Amino acid sequence: MFLKSILSLLLVTVASVSSQVTFTDATAGFVKSTESEYDHEVTLIEGELTFHWNDAKGNTIDCRLIHNAGSLADAPSWLSVGFYDTFSNTGTVSSSTPLMIGSDAVIGLVANSNVQKYGLGGKAVSETDGVHPLEHQTLTGATIKQHDSDDGTVMTLLTFTKELEESNVEEVRLRHSGQNVFLWAVGAAGEAALGVHKKKGALTLDLAAVEARAEQGESGTANGGGASTSDGSKNTANIVDGSCTSELVGYANQFAVQSNPAMTFHWTVEGDILKGALRYESEAWLGFGVSSDGKMTGSEAIIGKPEEGTTTKYLLSDKTEAGIEAIKDTASLKSATIEQDGGVTTLKFENSLDVSGDTHTITSTGLNTFIYAAGKDNMFSYHAHRGSFRIDLATCEGGAGKSHMGAFAAHGTIATLAWAIASPFAVTVAWFRTLVPSSWIYIHVFSNVMTFFFTLIAVIVAISAMSVQTDTSHFNHPHHWVGLVLLVGVTFQVMNGFLRPPVEKRDPYSASHYDMDNGWLKLPRSPREVWHFSHRVTGISMLGMGIYQIQSGLSLFAANYNVTSIAPWFWAYVGIFVFCLVSLKFWIMYEEYKARRGMEAMHVEHRSGGGSTGGASEDLVPVQFDMS
Repeated sequence: MFLKSILSLLLVTVASVSSQVTFTDATAGFVKSTESEYDHEVTLIEGELTFHWNDAKGNTIDCRLIHNAGSLADAPSWLSVGFYDTFSNTGTVSSSTPLMIGSDAVIGLVANSNVQKYGLGGKAVSETDGVHPLEHQTLTGATIKQHDSDDGTVMTLLTFTKELEESNVEEVRLRHSGQNVFLWAVGAAGEAALGVHKKKGALTLDLAAVEARAEQGESGTANGGGASTSDGSKNTANIVDGSCTSELVGYANQFAVQSNPAMTFHWTVEGDILKGALRYESEAWLGFGVSSDGKMTGSEAIIGKPEEGTTTKYLLSDKTEAGIEAIKDTASLKSATIEQDGGVTTLKFENSLDVSGDTHTITSTGLNTFIYAAGKDNMFSYHAHRGSFRIDLATCEGGAGKSHMGAFAAHGTIATLAWAIASPFAVTVAWFRTLVPSSWIYIHVFSNVMTFFFTLIAVIVAISAMSVQTDTSHFNHPHHWVGLVLLVGVTFQVMNGFLRPPVEKRDPYSASHYDMDNGWLKLPRSPREVWHFSHRVTGISMLGMGIYQIQSGLSLFAANYNVTSIAPWFWAYVGIFVFCLVSLKFWIMYEEYKARRGMEAMHVEHRSGGGSTGGASEDLVPVQFDMS
């Protein structure tokens, strides 16, 4: 009895300890976000988990939770950001405060890419009183994505925009001014549905206090970076590298400013003139300017307003509209235009470099601090996106990998011709060779040879593109190794095809000629049968690896160049192709079945006398011969 009491006490103690959470003071520990779309971030788990957010815009707040895993096996199956009700629970919170029950949360499931608001009525998943989806789903821009990197690491991102005070008063409200308590949780790896979390914690955040401190150039205690400006304040802009080639005609370099919606800055230096273009994958007003510290106040910017058809240089003395003053003397700005075409907005300008006397001078060498902004639409009002970055216009070392986007696109296209068209066609022709009995072998050989040549060219293009990159490690991703295996395999398959043994001559009267295996798998016996079996197995195996390789390549391309993956369209193509093959096979089987039934009917009719004359078969009697 005593031991039982001790055990119960121990279990209660363990449960109490496990229910405690670690608090992070985001108001004191915030820094400028490393995500260009966000204002601030705080580290929740060093090297693993960070939370990013924007200053509140009216009644909404943009949030992003980012998890970094060393491998896919460690990547979470779900992420969650929760909201503790500080209006109903006015007491002081601590690590032992029960935070989960009664809170709301945004939960993103990786398996089905589903992000929803949940009520946390209990610790178990339940449609009523446990963890359950809320009736009113008001999130916008809610996504959860996983990206594989070349080094094997996996990044999982939960992104959403939420209302501070929901129209449904039963949901948890957030404060713009005052302390909020946010909860976070990381799901275990490999789960297809919502389950028990692997890690959890909480953070306290005063949105208004962080916004005010950031306005004064301050950041949290975790901030250790930032270059000092002339007045001793910190430069909050990140230092970045541009790509050595531009996808926009007429420009030499580019930098990916943000990914959603995509925004890129393109530039080229011609003598003492900077030709620049800010390209935005949406229709909105755009602003691009020069700053001393990465902040808006005190900067100069070119603002293009599509609704008015004007581009003007402004002094941004304040964040209010009254503080945005047009600059009359714009000698350094040679020209500026704003264009919209096909849903894309481009702000183009030409500006003199190294002009003495300007408040903010753009230099041809060394770091320049640029700021940018994009509106919600063409009407000039509060911006939807903004940020800053520092870049040296004369260098582009860090962007070498991005400059070969076209080469890797060509690599993927050629590989797709090999393993999504030529190789499946070779297998299909062999499988349905009875439809083209005299020419199938020539089509089959031609398709296999084309698969080999396409694969060889794709590998050469990939090696050529990667060989000029200084920051790339070769064969650090399964995609690289599978590609090498496919090249070796298809080379063997083609060479082995021309070494096919001749048809074995058999005595039709020998017993072995009539030997048959009763099992579903006939084991190869002759050299030709062994060759045929290995040829089949190798071909089907490589086709499977080729399908994986295309899907893997599409995912890598999308992650490396911040574009939408077309892998779902590829799988749709595979599904349609397989469906057509299976349908054709069933049709052939049905036609063969009808043909057999017809032959059997003819045979029965012949035996019953349908084919004899006058019914003479009834008078037939056995004939006996006397051989003596």
